[in-house]
This record gives sequence, structure tokens and C-alpha cells, in this order.
Amino acid sequence: MPKKNNMENTKGPFKSLPLGEENLLSQASRFYFNRLKAQTDATRVGRLLLKDKVISQSEFRNALNKQRKECRLLGKMLTQMGLLKQEELAEVLNLQTSLRAKIVSKFGEEKLKLGSILLHTKTITQEQLNKALLIQKETKELLGEILIKIGAVLRSTLVQRKI
Repeated sequence: MPKKNNMENTKGPFKSLPLGEENLLSQASRFYFNRLKAQTDATRVGRLLLKDKVISQSEFRNALNKQRKECRLLGKMLTQMGLLKQEELAEVLNLQTSLRAKIVSKFGEEKLKLGSILLHTKTITQEQLNKALLIQKETKELLGEILIKIGAVLRSTLVQRKI
């Protein structure tokens, strides 16, 4: 039986990529997911109601404690406790939907830049990126090709997954 090469993936959608590439892609995905999550967390019902001073911090904590015990949605728990009217709940849920749609739309429009991804995943340093960007300004070459030429990354690190 042939021995498996430990440097290749044999599972998942990135099985054609060396192990380092899977990590690079997952780190970049995690970075953008965490940014999206942080922005959507700000649109949670409780945070919106606190921000608009519809409920107090202590009312919020009490509702959260009850919510955990009874496994209900926070908005329903607040209406049941008499802290929020049905109309107010509908209004805050509409606001939440609208804000989240704007956030998701903004992320959909945002272009992922190779330099930012490689920098965030600590594949290259800021100094290497700056050097490559200066060269790119003069030569109009692709950033990835420049990073390979200056020895900042290996070509295999920049291989795209073929679908």
C-alpha cells in the first residue's frame, strides 16, 4: 500500500491544495466572518432596545435570565414581561431586518484584496506588502506574481481552487 504524503489534503473541498492553502483560505474566511458577525451582533434586539433606551440594563439582564430558563426569543420574553408592546417589537424587528440587510449588502460589495488576506493570515509582512505594492505601481504586474518574484510567498500558496 502506498504511503500518503502528509503535505497533501485528502479530505474536503480543498483536497487538491497543499495543507497550508486550506489554512490560508479558512483563516481569511474566518476573518471576514468575524467582521460580519461583529457588525450583526450590534443589531441584536436587546442591543437595539438598550441603545434607544426602551429598556434598562437591569430589565435586559432579567429578561435574558428568564429567556435562558424558558428558551424563548428575547422579544417575546420582553412582551410577556410587559416591558415591550407588540407594536414596539414589530418596529424593532423591522429595524433589525433593515440594518442586517444593509450590512450583508455592504459585505457582498466589498472586494477581498489579496494583500489584505495575506497580511491578516500572517503569510506576508507589512514590509513585504509595501515593497510589492511599490513594484506593482511601477510595473502594473499582478500583486501575486510580484510577491512570488520577491520571495514573499510560494506560487503554491496562491493557487486558486478550480471548480
